[in-house]
Amino acid sequence: MEVLTLVDRLGLIFGLIAIGFLLVKVKVVSGKDTKVLADIVILVATPALMFTSIIGSCDVGPIADYSVMFVTGVFMPLLLVVIAYFAARIMKLGRPKLGVFLCANAFPNTVFIGLPVTVALYGSETVASVAVLDFAVTLVFWTIGLALLTDNFKWRGLGSLLNAVLNAPFVVLIISLLLALAEVKPPSLLLDMGEMIGQIAIPLSLLLIGMTMATFTRTSMEFDKSIGATLFLRHIVSPLIMLLVAYSLPIPILSKQVLVLQAGLPTMMGVSIVAQAYGKEHGYATSLVVASTIASLMTIPLVAYTLGILL
Repeated sequence: MEVLTLVDRLGLIFGLIAIGFLLVKVKVVSGKDTKVLADIVILVATPALMFTSIIGSCDVGPIADYSVMFVTGVFMPLLLVVIAYFAARIMKLGRPKLGVFLCANAFPNTVFIGLPVTVALYGSETVASVAVLDFAVTLVFWTIGLALLTDNFKWRGLGSLLNAVLNAPFVVLIISLLLALAEVKPPSLLLDMGEMIGQIAIPLSLLLIGMTMATFTRTSMEFDKSIGATLFLRHIVSPLIMLLVAYSLPIPILSKQVLVLQAGLPTMMGVSIVAQAYGKEHGYATSLVVASTIASLMTIPLVAYTLGILL
């Protein structure tokens, strides 16, 4: 990707994020409105974008690539948990912050930040790859991640797991892949409708990132040296490891770029949400999410530029 093209696309991304931030700060919308908008993105716009993108471009060939990306998406968070654990031992970080620290380093924000940024940089043909990665990360988060955050490794049952991972984007992903493999062409009216709705997914997601950042307050956060360690592991170590792994994977260059970019994303916001729900160091979790999200405004362009040179 040429430098001018990269700058242009990153300017578009950060411009929409800034608009979303300002919309909350000048009280055009409130923090509560973000919940409704988030539901529209997750339940309507993103599935529509996935459906039209996959039906329009998918064939049997990429299925093997998706399986490789799924396995990588499961492996990477587990590896990062191990690396973060040794970092925590060095810093003598104990419970109850330990579980939050491990999850903050292991789980990237693959939906609200990963999808719009990746599509804005590399095009709608990356939608299916991001969806597969998101499912893999979500699967690990709601099993190992939840156990780490709650300090409870008791099995909660298959129903609880399915309820967490069988979301609208995943269901649409499976249906779209099956239709594409069977070479079934949906009615043009359905495709046109899906394309029209899907067009709002990326800009609305970017606006939501800014709106969400504007709702964080200093009183809900706390800072210590482990935040610096998280920024280093999440934004430098993680994409570097993935870059080394991606080089050896039998997948197209575009898929490798998606993997590395996703590896360098900020901490999943679900870490803060689950920490609050279970009363586990919510202020600390929020601090890690906010610091990581802000840092990503600088590291994502660096990772994207590096990928343009190396891959």
